[in-house]
Amino acid sequence: MHIHLAGLTKQNLQMRLTPREELILKYISIGLTSKQIANQLNLSDLTIKTHRRNMLKKAGVKNIASLMSLALSNPKYS
Repeated sequence: MHIHLAGLTKQNLQMRLTPREELILKYISIGLTSKQIANQLNLSDLTIKTHRRNMLKKAGVKNIASLMSLALSNPKYS
């Protein structure tokens, strides 16, 4: 069964995310904040927020909860 969210399936979400975005998404899925992720990856908080915004745009969703709903249906991100 494919989960559709704004015309995006879990399979093409996976294909469209960069390796860095995938890593950030995994950190989000375990509950880390942007600041905690930035510290973990030695990046700025703004850089993480930019990645989050880009992932939302790619998925066609308006918030992280919707993005996580899509991503968690994919074992790669859960």
